[in-house]
Amino acid sequence: MRMKKYVANGAVAYNRIDKNELKKLVQQIETMELAKANSTAKQAFYINAYNVLVIKTVLDNNIPNSPLDVTGFFDGIQHRVAGNITTLDKLEKQTLFGLKKDARFHFVVVCAAKGCPRIENFAYRPEKLEAQLTRQTKQALNNTDFIRVNDKKKNVGLSKIF
Repeated sequence: MRMKKYVANGAVAYNRIDKNELKKLVQQIETMELAKANSTAKQAFYINAYNVLVIKTVLDNNIPNSPLDVTGFFDGIQHRVAGNITTLDKLEKQTLFGLKKDARFHFVVVCAAKGCPRIENFAYRPEKLEAQLTRQTKQALNNTDFIRVNDKKKNVGLSKIF
């Protein structure tokens, strides 16, 4: 599935997604063999898997206004990832962060809510991952949806992501 066909300006065109393409991609995620993959390759795989499974879960639930409108969206619905059964919450917090404690991951796993970082129309790749993580983090930190400076009140408002 080519994300460029379905993602623009941080938004997913859910109604245009070819469900057969998505199904094939999900099958690859389910059966991926990671035994010989290095940590960076696993990180890129799990970031991509998370984002694709969020898209699948949104579609499976008739495109809700918010993922929070779906009971168990993050911590109840189970997915097979590289042969293991997991939830989105476990995939992020245990699997991905279990590989490396890198706060930048928060800016690349996208939860399909307005308060989340924007989804990009490319895959995270091991050979580019360091630069991609840095770029996405800088983009989020410069986004007024995440950090709001109020000079008059002399305060800073932060997104819940922090």
